[in-house]
Amino acid sequence: AVVSTQSTGGMYYYRREEFDRARTWLIKASKMGDMQAVFQLAIMSYDGIGTLANLTKGVEMLKTVCDNTDPSFQFLVPHAQYNLGMAAFMGYGMSQSDEVAEHYWLLAGKEGDPDGS
Repeated sequence: AVVSTQSTGGMYYYRREEFDRARTWLIKASKMGDMQAVFQLAIMSYDGIGTLANLTKGVEMLKTVCDNTDPSFQFLVPHAQYNLGMAAFMGYGMSQSDEVAEHYWLLAGKEGDPDGS
């Protein structure tokens, strides 16, 4: 898979801080299996960017990114793992667990995110 036109449009509006429009485009892209869109929606949900924060939804979407097997989107996996480690460490959107945080950070470091190692 490649990054969809909808995802590109969503990121365009995101960078312009037109979050409602970005969200609309990213939702369309995520329904087409675009993991870059899912990742961006996860961050928006988790951080409350252009929407009310929904930590649990953000965490679930980050897990979806981690579970994807499409080689085109594997570059996102360590970033999602790092963010899941932070969520576990802080207990935001999931139960607080140093062990789970460490697990995700080690995976992120192994996958190439220098912040995870």
